[in-house]
Amino acid sequence: MEEAPELTPGVVHVWYAGLTAHPSELVRHEAVLSSDEWSRVRRIRDPEAARRFVVRRGLLRHLLARYLGAPPQALVLCQGRQGKPALARPWSQHNLHFSLSDSGDLAVYAFAIGHPLGVDLERLRPVARGIALARRHFSPGEQTWLQAQPPERWEEAFLRCWTCKEAVVKAVGSGLTVPLQEISVAHWEDPPRVTWPSQEGRWRIQLLESPPGYLAALALPAERPLTPQVHWVEGASLPEFSAQGPLPPGR
Repeated sequence: MEEAPELTPGVVHVWYAGLTAHPSELVRHEAVLSSDEWSRVRRIRDPEAARRFVVRRGLLRHLLARYLGAPPQALVLCQGRQGKPALARPWSQHNLHFSLSDSGDLAVYAFAIGHPLGVDLERLRPVARGIALARRHFSPGEQTWLQAQPPERWEEAFLRCWTCKEAVVKAVGSGLTVPLQEISVAHWEDPPRVTWPSQEGRWRIQLLESPPGYLAALALPAERPLTPQVHWVEGASLPEFSAQGPLPPGR
């Protein structure tokens, strides 16, 4: 893994990590989960899905811990609006915001100080019922752009729209309770433009560098000049939690 960077105001850290963990790393992730997280694991009937949850949540805890200068198992997480994970007290006083997504064998995590954000990741793949989904969830402008794409690029175009919309929804923390057709993300424009009547002018989209075979997008507050920095976790290993030291409260 590359040297762990320091998170500062005005910067967004984006981490990509594989979800295929060596048995020794899996044990490390298992050791930091809370009792509530283990309850969730036991409710997952598919063993592979349960393993992925352990790795995904363990990675999150280890990354949060290195920013907060605390043992990963000591952190308290809660579910925010529509199930969006967040830091609970006393860790919420550090004002560290994060978002995560996974698809295929890859996860992505985004972190910022003082500002909400949303990230989404999709593996390139055939889209079942894609035309019906686009008619139901895409805005008229997005549908027009999608229809203009060559057939061999249709799935990629659909998933590009989807990642952008999902990133915005995750930033707000509304989940899929928001009618997605109300959100229009003109990601093909320069710069990409987000139109959402109830959140007009609040968000912007940035298309992220991503590994081959994947698409990723990041939603950020429109008025904040935040700069994403992309980093990589090799395998599913992480630096020790003391790598950065604690963020001061309210930073």
